[in-house]
Amino acid sequence: MEKNQRCYPRKAFRFPVHYKYFENGKMFHALTGEAMNIGAKGLAMRNDHPIQHGRKLLATLWLPLSEMRGNFYGPEGEMRDNLPVMVFSQVAWCQRQSQDQYLTGLQFLALDISHQRRLRQFLDNHDIYRQAAYDDFPVSDENEP
Repeated sequence: MEKNQRCYPRKAFRFPVHYKYFENGKMFHALTGEAMNIGAKGLAMRNDHPIQHGRKLLATLWLPLSEMRGNFYGPEGEMRDNLPVMVFSQVAWCQRQSQDQYLTGLQFLALDISHQRRLRQFLDNHDIYRQAAYDDFPVSDENEP
């Protein structure tokens, strides 16, 4: 990545990222990375293999609840340490950092409305949420009560 072309601010946070993608008709899943920073339209993560520029991913961001206001509970009512946010994304860039480490930039493409709200709350709590960043996200209200 030659030049920072971001329109929205990023903030350093470390949390797990799980992602899935298809290659040659096979689905790769349970791949993991660690987010290094996040903003309204994307994140950078460290992972252990290269991912092709432009590849579409289904990423689950495990946002740290200790960084959020309010309480979020799991299916059995237990308090969770991390809140999952699923986002359809695309690889914007991937840079080799060492023999088995890569830094990968993900651009967020779409979220369903409930996950979009979770991400907004997290970003808002850290003054990195900007309404304009979400105005062009395609969202689904299928999970809306």
